[in-house]
Amino acid sequence: APAPPPAPPPALRRAAEAAGASGCIKALPQGSNTRLAERGSNLSGGQRQRIALARALITAPELLILDDTTSAVDAGTEAEINTALGRYADNEHMLLVIARRRSTLQLADRIVVLDKG
Repeated sequence: APAPPPAPPPALRRAAEAAGASGCIKALPQGSNTRLAERGSNLSGGQRQRIALARALITAPELLILDDTTSAVDAGTEAEINTALGRYADNEHMLLVIARRRSTLQLADRIVVLDKG
């Protein structure tokens, strides 16, 4: 499939801020113009997850489904990502979060447990 058209700079900034990715993007050698290696292999796990979240937020979807968004990060990065997700979830945006960590579940208004299913 062809790549989507580039997002306008204001949308990029809003998404990066909402995902807590602004700092790691600014720290890259050429900022948001830095070419990344295949699968972001030249980034840390936390950087990859924050940038992936920012990419998901660019279009401001009404429903965002996230599967274990903090699985590969340390506790500090996890807290930053959870704070960013908490800011995003509001009356206009719904998050469906699949999580295994209790700290991620603290974002939830409702929790559904699947056991052996």
